[in-house]
Amino acid sequence: MVSVLDALETRNDEPPSIDCAIVSTMDPDFAQSWNRTHADLLQRFPLELRVSCLRWLEPEDVLSVSHVSRDWRATSLSEPILWDSFNLSLSIRTIGAVGDCIDAMLHRSRSVPFDFSWFRGARMSARVMALLIEHASRFRHVVLYNQSGSFVSNMLDRPMLYLRTLEATGLDGPVQISATWNDSTVPHLRTLTLPGILFPDNLAPISSVRSLTLENTDNCRRLFETFPNVQTVNLQGVTSSTTLLPLELPRSLVSFSISAGTDDDDHSIILQSSRWRRLRNMHLHSMSVALSVHWFTNNLAGGWKLTLRCLSYDTVVIKMEDDEQHTLHNSIPYRYFRAVRFADLEIHLTQLTALTLAKPDEIISCTYGLTLPALRFFTLRLNNERETYWLRNWLLPRADALSAPALRVLTFQYPQHRTVVVSVALAVISGVPSIIATGDHPFPTLQFVGAGASVLCKQGIYFEWNFCEQIELEDTATGSTVFLIPPRQPEGVQEIRD
Repeated sequence: MVSVLDALETRNDEPPSIDCAIVSTMDPDFAQSWNRTHADLLQRFPLELRVSCLRWLEPEDVLSVSHVSRDWRATSLSEPILWDSFNLSLSIRTIGAVGDCIDAMLHRSRSVPFDFSWFRGARMSARVMALLIEHASRFRHVVLYNQSGSFVSNMLDRPMLYLRTLEATGLDGPVQISATWNDSTVPHLRTLTLPGILFPDNLAPISSVRSLTLENTDNCRRLFETFPNVQTVNLQGVTSSTTLLPLELPRSLVSFSISAGTDDDDHSIILQSSRWRRLRNMHLHSMSVALSVHWFTNNLAGGWKLTLRCLSYDTVVIKMEDDEQHTLHNSIPYRYFRAVRFADLEIHLTQLTALTLAKPDEIISCTYGLTLPALRFFTLRLNNERETYWLRNWLLPRADALSAPALRVLTFQYPQHRTVVVSVALAVISGVPSIIATGDHPFPTLQFVGAGASVLCKQGIYFEWNFCEQIELEDTATGSTVFLIPPRQPEGVQEIRD
């Protein structure tokens, strides 16, 4: 209450001190008299302003304020939207007080749509579950964590005309979708996040759902039949040997992500027998990249980009992107990635125009012996602390360096939090011929991007280099760009500052 009085500037020379625990038990008549004696200005403000003051408070604080006086109580009860949202947070002092708070808010919000969030490990009491089931038909956005799957199923077993979002995670079992659900009984449902779904036999299609996230789903084909207009689907823990994946994707689908139940699951097998099309965003897990690369590049009209990112020594993510920004992310266990013979995939890489390697010390060996005739951009992201080790092992003269006769830009990219080390950078420059070969002609630009890159200009390059026409030093710390050209050209150094 003190914060409300502060906001309304009703405190006089001797500021009142009110304890919420005391206020909540005050007799309304005494509280009304106290506020009049201390010149409560509430009556002078329009109702809209009084309601606005209460909107800044947490739910249990609104409850406390409603017991301060009859004026404040009338204000708090005048607007149902003050009570239309409950979010279990650390502001709730004790779990025992939750039931009273929820009960009051559900009744004082009257018939308006209600948002409920319980994203906390504590289990609900029987009283709270009974309240939610009683008022479930009013729910608009529901977020639940670590509750009973049977309770959630019971709560959903009714028409829910306002429901837009249901996110229930950490449940102890799947959720039974109500047989009463259809386009008329859940007309606004957009987002479903559940550990799993049990479908009744006679469930009608629900066309309003746009986003779906599920765990441990055995029949993915039934999903697309039930939710024909879904746009984003995220399936977790999918086992390739037991899960029925769809043979064809609905036209509405723009993002489809499948995570594995185990490292040995291979979702790319479905690409051989299905009629899947490229999407804006697709994720799958496999034990090889051959099927994914073949499927993605099949009948590809233009060029495409490939990014290899080693998340750890456990997983490599291979991202493919075409000119129309369709992407496929293929995760593969590191031990299987090491066994991939990229030379066998060369026939599918003829239209590859851009290649990016993150943590190249762990994956650059996949480029050895390759010829990429269309490659124009090659980027190596140096975002780990083992550059010196990497230089010793990989920047050695080799006869099987990546061949890219059309290369235009080779980029070494440092993360923002790291500074370019001169000795390492010079070693990288000297080792470029062991990374890539362009034939009997230099490629146009070698680019360094990172904080402190321009210091290479001041230090100078003490060895001859003729593998590129210029070196571009983009200093992210100063916003400057410096160009170095080979010593044989009289122009020397040019500098451009942004």
